Amino acid sequence: MHAITYARWLIYCVGPVNSRGWSPEPCNPGTGRYPRACMDKKHSNISEKSAEVIEAFRKTYDIFQASYPMDETKIVAKSWNKIGASYHAARNLNKIDDILEDFASKLHTGAKILDAGSGSGVPASRFMDQKGFDVTGIDVSTTMLEMARRNVPGGHFLRMDMRKLEFPASHFDGITCLFALFHVARKYHDDVVKQFYQVLKPGGLLLLNTGISGSEGFSRFFGEQMFWSNYPPRKTLEIVRSAGFIIEFEGNLRRGGEIQYWIKARKPPLPYQD
Repeated sequence: MHAITYARWLIYCVGPVNSRGWSPEPCNPGTGRYPRACMDKKHSNISEKSAEVIEAFRKTYDIFQASYPMDETKIVAKSWNKIGASYHAARNLNKIDDILEDFASKLHTGAKILDAGSGSGVPASRFMDQKGFDVTGIDVSTTMLEMARRNVPGGHFLRMDMRKLEFPASHFDGITCLFALFHVARKYHDDVVKQFYQVLKPGGLLLLNTGISGSEGFSRFFGEQMFWSNYPPRKTLEIVRSAGFIIEFEGNLRRGGEIQYWIKARKPPLPYQD
């Protein structure tokens, strides 16, 4: 039984809660106020019943917490583990090739690329791998990582949360974060972008996209519960600038019938020295 539903049943059976704890109002058979389980408890000991009720609720609540972790990222990972193959089969995976081509054209041969939220490895990781770049992808979904390893045999794919990057400073020449940041609670977006800045080499490029309006919450996606979290574009732009990036492009782009807010930004290069 769902914990909230069970809590309502307990209150319905025992009586409402007041400032002193559970109400000592006894069961009142025949009024229709209590469920059948209480009908024969005309003279129950209230203190004993309260203790039993509280203990029962505690155990049920513990089960609820264990089954439905409050960390949205765990829910995202669980859902992608279930829907990864269906999503991959249904999507137009070439719809952003022109954007990726523009990004790749600014990078040198053999550049190290981080694909944060790499999913199935398509399109970003595969595109960059085909360009001859050294690609590392990270994701929280084991199913998506398995698909990425099949789709991009030349890439390196790790189970990692983009909120906690485990790479040296100034390690990558480019970072892509596509259709992924909006699965991270927006209160972490600032920290995520700062970490992108840290692991990029001076002069390195960042390409990311988000939704076109501010919102946060859950919805059904391919039949599973999915978490979405976006700031308004102006706030996302502010976050990227505040991290130290120089903005090269920002704006809404429509691809494959969808509109996303895109940013291409560069970490400032080191000052030139003779």
